[in-house]
Amino acid sequence: MKLRYMIIGAGGVGGPVGAYLSKSGADTTLIARGKHLAVLQEHGLTLVSGENERESIPVKAIDMDGFLAAREQGAPAPDVIFVCVKGYSLADTVPFIRKAAGRDTVVIPVLNIYGTGRALQAELPELLVTD
Repeated sequence: MKLRYMIIGAGGVGGPVGAYLSKSGADTTLIARGKHLAVLQEHGLTLVSGENERESIPVKAIDMDGFLAAREQGAPAPDVIFVCVKGYSLADTVPFIRKAAGRDTVVIPVLNIYGTGRALQAELPELLVTD
C-alpha cells in the first residue's frame, strides 16, 4: 500500500518536507494559496543547498477548497497530514483537516510551538494527532 501524504503549509518547513517526499516518489499533495500556489503548480519547488546548488522538484499542489472539492468527488483522504503552518494559522486548519482527513489519517504537527500536538488533539479527538 502506497501512503498518501498531505502537507498543509508549503513554506520553510512544509516545502522541503513536500519536496523530498515528492522526489522520493511518494504520493504527496501540498496545500498552498495565492501566488505561492501558482508558482508551485507552474515551477514546482526549488531546493537550494550549498552555495550554488539548486534543484527544481515537480510537486502536486492545490488549495484547500480544491482539495475538498476533489474529496467530494471521491478522491481519497491522505493517510498522513503534516501541519506546517505558522502558529497564528493553526486554528484555521482545523475545519479543513476535519473534512480532508479519513478515519485512519494520522496528523503530525511540525511547528515550533510547545503543545501544538495537544492543542490539535483536543480539536480533533476523532483522529490520531502526534504531539
